Amino acid sequence: MLLNEQQQQQKIRNDLLSIFQIINLVNQQILATLETDQPMKLDKVEKISKNILYTQTTEIDQKIIKFFALFCPEAKDLRELVSFLKITNELNRISSHQRAFIKDFPKCLVPEVEQQLIIDNMISLQKSALSALNTTLEMVCLEDKALIEQYFKKVLLEESRNDDLYKVFEKSILQEIDKNLKLANNYQEVLAVGRRVEKIADRALSIAGLLNYAKLGGKLHAIENKTA
Repeated sequence: MLLNEQQQQQKIRNDLLSIFQIINLVNQQILATLETDQPMKLDKVEKISKNILYTQTTEIDQKIIKFFALFCPEAKDLRELVSFLKITNELNRISSHQRAFIKDFPKCLVPEVEQQLIIDNMISLQKSALSALNTTLEMVCLEDKALIEQYFKKVLLEESRNDDLYKVFEKSILQEIDKNLKLANNYQEVLAVGRRVEKIADRALSIAGLLNYAKLGGKLHAIENKTA
């Protein structure tokens, strides 16, 4: 027996939510590893395989396209499904940043650099990015318009805070470079890894903007430009 329109749309929503929860869990594990002073054990974090995630998100995209063909959704349903098509791409980008962080961060912690300074700042960035992800994840199932607006504003503020944290981190690293120019390349690599975390917060805001648009309507381009 074929699923009806409402059941199929809920199945798509659940599939997307499941992937988002797994991606969020990866960030939780990264933060926990850093907070226990074990950055060299980041390779133990159960990150998502690029190929597996691509397959899963592609399946969601195909289900959405099939849904369009079968049911020709309108208004809120159409906005939600169009947003989901974009969100799957954002989830792939977040996962890519996670994998790069897990791979590259331990390599940055050579004995010559100020390791504790780097780790402390990276923990702050990770906490902020995770807060943005957590709030965005909760938005997926919200229907109350006032709550949706409230949660979106929370993500917007957290992403802005994450930007500020990265600027402080960057300033600290540049000061370390001034102290020892021989370590400039090492510290530049540290900044590149920190940028990965900052981009995760950017992507969380992008998803929050898409969810805000899906549920409330309005304009989408302003959010897309913010995270371009």
